Amino acid sequence: MARHLDITKLYNLVRNFGYGSYFFTLSPDDVHNPLAIRLCVRTRAVDMFPNDVVGNDFIETLRRDDDNKAWRMPNINAAPPDREATLKIDNASLRRYLAKNPVAAAYTFNRILVAFYTIVLGVEPSHLRGKGSKKSAFRAASRKGLFAHILAAMGCTEEQTRKALHHHLMAFSSLPPQAILN
Repeated sequence: MARHLDITKLYNLVRNFGYGSYFFTLSPDDVHNPLAIRLCVRTRAVDMFPNDVVGNDFIETLRRDDDNKAWRMPNINAAPPDREATLKIDNASLRRYLAKNPVAAAYTFNRILVAFYTIVLGVEPSHLRGKGSKKSAFRAASRKGLFAHILAAMGCTEEQTRKALHHHLMAFSSLPPQAILN
């Protein structure tokens, strides 16, 4: 039933704005996202987690292709809080952290989606911010994004096999599709 309603909405958008100008698929890397890792790891204070990228190599350690990656950080369970613990950040451990806290994955995915709509497309995604409206802002109220003025956008979020979220999006631009091709 939900798919039938989405197809009806898509037909109505095509009827009002013409054929879609752009089709995007967003599939962010949630496993190596520092914010998702931060939300999954329990700490007593903000400064116990490597939140300052300047001066440390936490991000570089995440990017390394190594099965024995680990990060030293204060242990929250130790009696003196200055004792260090090791946070395993190999791929298997990161997937386990995210599987135990799917809210962190959904929260970071929503932040990326809102940033894409707002910055790249120039459309205020009120439906992603919990304001209740499922309509994109009209062209006069929206700002110009990377792809000219977007008149309307419609997307749907799906779940991959490993339970990661991805988003398919069709955007209707003020430029016709033929002008974009040329």
